[in-house]
Amino acid sequence: MISREVREQLLPGPAPDSGYRTVLLVGTTGSGKTTLVRQLIGTDPEREPFPATSTFKTTTAELEIVCAPGDYYAAATFSPRERVRADVSDCVVAAGVALGTGRPEQVALDSLRVHLDHRLRLEYVLGDDGGWDGAAMMSLRTILADLPPSIVDAGREAELEDTLRHHTGVASIVSGLMGQIAQRFGGLVQGQLVRDEHGWPRWWTFSAGNRSDFLRTLRKLTGNERASYGTQLSPLVDGVRARGPFHPAWAPEIPYLVLADSVGLGHTPESASSLPAALIDQLDRADHVVVVDDATHPMQAAPIEAIRQIVASGHGSKLVLAFTHLDEVQGVDVATSEQRRARLRRSVDQLVATLGSDLDAAGRRILRDHLDHSVAFLDAIHAPIAVDDDETVAELRGLLDRVRGDAEPIEADSARPVYRSSDLRTRMFAATSQFGEDWRIRTGVDVASAADDPELGPGVVSLHWSRLQALCARMAGGVSETYGDLRPVDDLHRLLLEGARRWALSPIRWDGVLPTDEQRLARLDAFSRAVSPRLQELARTWLVERAHPVWQEASRLTGTRSADQRALLVADEIVGALLSGTGGPGSFVYDTVAVVREIAHEHGCAVADTVLPPVSPPRSPRRPSPPIPEPDWAQPVGPERRAG
Repeated sequence: MISREVREQLLPGPAPDSGYRTVLLVGTTGSGKTTLVRQLIGTDPEREPFPATSTFKTTTAELEIVCAPGDYYAAATFSPRERVRADVSDCVVAAGVALGTGRPEQVALDSLRVHLDHRLRLEYVLGDDGGWDGAAMMSLRTILADLPPSIVDAGREAELEDTLRHHTGVASIVSGLMGQIAQRFGGLVQGQLVRDEHGWPRWWTFSAGNRSDFLRTLRKLTGNERASYGTQLSPLVDGVRARGPFHPAWAPEIPYLVLADSVGLGHTPESASSLPAALIDQLDRADHVVVVDDATHPMQAAPIEAIRQIVASGHGSKLVLAFTHLDEVQGVDVATSEQRRARLRRSVDQLVATLGSDLDAAGRRILRDHLDHSVAFLDAIHAPIAVDDDETVAELRGLLDRVRGDAEPIEADSARPVYRSSDLRTRMFAATSQFGEDWRIRTGVDVASAADDPELGPGVVSLHWSRLQALCARMAGGVSETYGDLRPVDDLHRLLLEGARRWALSPIRWDGVLPTDEQRLARLDAFSRAVSPRLQELARTWLVERAHPVWQEASRLTGTRSADQRALLVADEIVGALLSGTGGPGSFVYDTVAVVREIAHEHGCAVADTVLPPVSPPRSPRRPSPPIPEPDWAQPVGPERRAG
């Protein structure tokens, strides 16, 4: 049972017909989305720092807040023991590699305390007082001293990492740290903590009638205050649902919302290229999706890619934009609040213009018109807002009204789009090929290199070798399908979905009455929402389930050039398998075409290998036209004419 299903059983959410609206907040790390959540639920940043905020990555677990009358309730689920152990192992190995390659002592210590992707922060759980970390560093120095000098060398980091990952001494350090982590759950004295058969915590529930007591207890699972280092459990939490009569001072009534705060997106195109599968699932459950963006640097790579995928997955009509830090927008051409807003509105128009491959001209116009009335401009929301702050309060109330409302349904049309199956095969093959090209580069295989190795094949470079090794270990152990920004299932799903949507965007013709632009976009979005989970399931089947033996083999590789061998194994045996065959039965492209065709038929589309022109009604036979008499001037001139 997945984590969210457990939380739903422990603390059920509102019924679908109860009038509540689910609002998903998406944004880059530091954009202010969690700060906006604070404003919508009315928690004070000084007295009630919930949810936790920071300029660095803070939200590392799913957080749902149900604004409902009654007492305060909470349900939390924890990361599986295997996943935590894998992250702890990463921290220990990273510290060992830093020490072994002569990097500064503080760099090694930081690597031990905080995981590379910032999800696991051991300093939160175990503290930063030099106790546990000092002992671990001492043990690592002993291990490194016993290794052959040829391995402990700055130029052989990959081999050193492989050696440490399989070293019994490192495994002993990890086991010791896992024991200390498990002991920290003993400090969770309030509420009910349930453990599995091995003693690892599975979930926790708590209720209180007093708001201060409730938030104080909950911060142990959601906080990030340095004063609480050594007792914080937030890095071990997989998801939290809290319920209570939350509302801001500027809106005295409970808004009857479910606010879902998502994990922050990266700031670069690479780290934001694919939305995580968990976030895609949240899109389906949300009534509105608020993309929070920093007005000082609006519409950078991450929010643009997020919006692109939200639109591609059929949820464009749910979009709401919220620009924060409006008061910090500076420039010689901006002197007033309205000038700042005008600049941001232009950035929104530019955003819509970039969605050419996901929307046609009519679709872009509809999305632009939708966003014209779905943008909030927010000043200084990091502090409590006075009720008499007319401008900011008006924007927040407008945002609240927007997410409390319903989108107007668009009646389905009776028209039937007609497509060529060969066009679909071309799209799916192109998407799969693009994934193969991207991942051969990301895993370190330089297919364009001229310096071929007779044993390894194409020239190989060690790009992301440490991350790829960690991904292989997680895939092999069934712990996770991702590692940092390495998300093969998400990447493949994104490309397939984009290809399917672009195919659906351009039918050969329409049979029946031509639909309106709004009806066409509604049909396209419904198709995208239906096909998205099926393509995600197919990507997972091929990249995780079928490829599991290869991931295991890749994770076991050690020794000289093991990083290169691992990269080639993943590129050839896992990624390359997607393009094997000629698209016939049993191939990946064949399966994708079959899935998309099935969904298309369910949505009233016609898909055929040969598309014939529409049959025209028979015409009545033509009668022969009477001969046209020659004009008078064409007759020969006779004597009588001359006489006249």
